[in-house]
Amino acid sequence: MNKEIIPKDWKRIKLKEVLTEVTERNKEEKVKKVLSVTNSQGFVNQDEYFEGTVHSADISNYKIVRKNQFAYNPSRVNVGSIDILEDYDEGALSPMYVVFEVDKDKLLPEYFKYYFKTQRFYENVKNNTQGSVRNSLSFKALTDFEYLLPPIKEQEKIVNILYNIDRILLVIDSNINSVILEKNNIIDETLNDNNCIEKTFNQLIDKKIIEDIMDGNHGELHPKSSDYVDRGIPFIMANNIHDGILDVLNCVYLKKEQTDKLRKGFAKKGDILLTHKGTIGNVGFVPYNIEYDYIMLTPQVTYYRVSSNNKVLHKSFVYYYLQSSEFQRKIKLLSMQSTRAYIGITEQKKLKIKIPKYEKQTQICKILNRIDHKIMLMHEKKQNYQKLEKGLIQQLLTGKVRVKI
Repeated sequence: MNKEIIPKDWKRIKLKEVLTEVTERNKEEKVKKVLSVTNSQGFVNQDEYFEGTVHSADISNYKIVRKNQFAYNPSRVNVGSIDILEDYDEGALSPMYVVFEVDKDKLLPEYFKYYFKTQRFYENVKNNTQGSVRNSLSFKALTDFEYLLPPIKEQEKIVNILYNIDRILLVIDSNINSVILEKNNIIDETLNDNNCIEKTFNQLIDKKIIEDIMDGNHGELHPKSSDYVDRGIPFIMANNIHDGILDVLNCVYLKKEQTDKLRKGFAKKGDILLTHKGTIGNVGFVPYNIEYDYIMLTPQVTYYRVSSNNKVLHKSFVYYYLQSSEFQRKIKLLSMQSTRAYIGITEQKKLKIKIPKYEKQTQICKILNRIDHKIMLMHEKKQNYQKLEKGLIQQLLTGKVRVKI
């Protein structure tokens, strides 16, 4: 096997040479803001993200994380629960998190954060997680990773290039959010129609208007990170569903020989997807032009499958109803009744859906489909920039492409 060639002025190091664990505790509870590190949005304020308190009443044993320090969830780093704190000066984190900082004389924090988007990082995570129940990455294992360290000046140039792409992505996100707000206002106005009838999902299942709703495999049948492959059947997690879009570009994959043997969680073209664990209420739609016979869901995601040829419920209307303010308030309120944000299949079936006359559903779905097309075009633009950034990260952070200093 050929040894990797690196630029002469770069160094091959172990991360232990530039990373230091931080174990500062919130003893007097001076830090009030409790944070979490999610796999979809990085650092989030728990009270805002979960719409209520999910942390312990006593946070004196929580770890303190400060601006430009990093933190990760050892058992979820394999799906992206690792980030740099940029939006807050400080925060408190559950003791389960690992907090660390970089030696800024050798490694810029704003440069190192892009390492978590590299294939190299996730290959290292996959090869170094361990545990009898749930795979976990210790700080010691992380610091044993080999790392290519460029000179500070080159780090600065690379950061500038990637930061400009990040700014463009933020503008696109802002535009998407504006259009989504417009769409949700139309949905909410439709539901104010006094001619709507209300049915529980259980009632719709009994009438065979929708099929029995289902999530992914639990327990020993749940695929592990060691099962992930470069190509295969998309394995959809909560972070692959956002803004009404199913993102198969950034998902992980499983071998079809494995998925064919699983018991449930097979979502098909036209299914509506809802995240119901950890991340609550994200809605997506399995497109009709997807190239796979089915996609696999994790236990975090439910599919809703509307029966064909019924004249009570338009398939697209379910997709839009699940995004309505009314439904979102219901499920987020119910999800807070458990220790971790969660609403199970049984509780989902008890929820009611407001159903306008079929003709009205058809009319409103046509309007909303046009808005969705606009959102889709913006998402395609976003994905193109994400692909560009991903490619640049792989090239710039390995020295295969150099920047002028």
